[in-house]
Amino acid sequence: MPSKKKKKGGKKKKKVSKKQTQLKKSSNDGRVRSVLEKLKDLTMDEAKRDPTRISRRAFELLQTLKSLQTSLPCSMRTSTKEQNETLMEWYEKNKRKDLKCNVEIRESPGEGNGVFAVEDVGKHDLIFEVPYDMIMLETSAKERLELLIQLCPSLDKMSPVLMSLYVLAERLQGKESKFHSYISTLPTMFTIPVCFESVKEFEYLRGLPALLGAVSVFRNTVLQYCNLYDIIAHATLNFAEWTPIKVEDFTWENWRWAVAIVMTRQNKVPVKVKAKEETGEKSENKVAAKVRVEEEKVVQVLALVPMFDAINHESGGEITTDGDPDASVLKCYAMRDFKKTEQVKMYYGNRTDAEFVLYSGFLPDRPNGVKMYVDVDLDPRDPLVKLKQMLLQKVMPPSNTGRGLAVEIQFDEKMNPKFGLQKLLGITRVIVATKKEIESLIRSKNQI
Repeated sequence: MPSKKKKKGGKKKKKVSKKQTQLKKSSNDGRVRSVLEKLKDLTMDEAKRDPTRISRRAFELLQTLKSLQTSLPCSMRTSTKEQNETLMEWYEKNKRKDLKCNVEIRESPGEGNGVFAVEDVGKHDLIFEVPYDMIMLETSAKERLELLIQLCPSLDKMSPVLMSLYVLAERLQGKESKFHSYISTLPTMFTIPVCFESVKEFEYLRGLPALLGAVSVFRNTVLQYCNLYDIIAHATLNFAEWTPIKVEDFTWENWRWAVAIVMTRQNKVPVKVKAKEETGEKSENKVAAKVRVEEEKVVQVLALVPMFDAINHESGGEITTDGDPDASVLKCYAMRDFKKTEQVKMYYGNRTDAEFVLYSGFLPDRPNGVKMYVDVDLDPRDPLVKLKQMLLQKVMPPSNTGRGLAVEIQFDEKMNPKFGLQKLLGITRVIVATKKEIESLIRSKNQI
């Protein structure tokens, strides 16, 4: 009896039908939605019970979510010399010949990338310019994400969310994206609270002004993801050909990466936009007729600026950036003298320590004589919170971010407070005051 010949190539692979693939995706989507529903309910419930704590259960659900989402992460490895060189080539190729550039991007130990002078520059010298068509603008984001805005009109007013979706959409395009050379140099690891992975990391902030903001930002990012997932899933199912982000690519890790990019690198630039306004005019019949008038006006919009957002912070300087909406160019000037090959730095503004932790992930060095802004956060559960806010607003300016109150302290050459400490002590007195003491302070003509 002749022996049976073994078939070459071993066992045949089972063919997976399109229907089976769709069923698998549908089943996985169902599990993802189940986790998101639990995560959303838990996040909202915890926010009401304690605005300063995130439970271990929340991180367990996020870990389960990550295990269900198997698409390749959109974030890439840390920028290399080759990637930086590619960015510089892209910049030189696309910028106008009349624009100036006296810098280059290189890796900076401990800081990621940095911007370095290629020749000596003096204080207030123009060091480089970036044309608006090389900048990721909020106005462009609205055009790119038009479908999602139609499905969720409130996105039109949520600038940071729009920019996060925009940078994610461009990243997912890979080399087809106009901004690929720029996006490939963006960082993949962050130390800001939105990227914390455990309860323990938040506990390190316990007792500091940054804690409440850190928990709030993290929770908002989670809730945004839960809500956006439904919108993007609907767009993928019904408008797959036109949606800029498919639901299988809209993973928690990808979303958090995009949020972190915008949170740590966003700037505002002035741009010209055409605004349509309706005005009433009286006719012969004395009936007001609506007339649509289209006017051009300058508005500030969020932006991610190649080159510019690689400049690291230096305390005690001045803001030296100027957006020119007429020329559609962002100009960057030197805040002090810089020698050839020296790293060019800039002043990020009058941020509090809490703001540096939340949006930059580091605490800056405080050179001699620098001003420091300390956030004053009131417990929202305090029944006297409104009275205390009313009293504090009489003696304190609003925080420069508009999020709350801040007190300014000036330090001497030994970093001892020169002024502001007495005001801080008075503010502390208000924070711990009883209702009777608050009413007395309001009636008092003396300083707090």
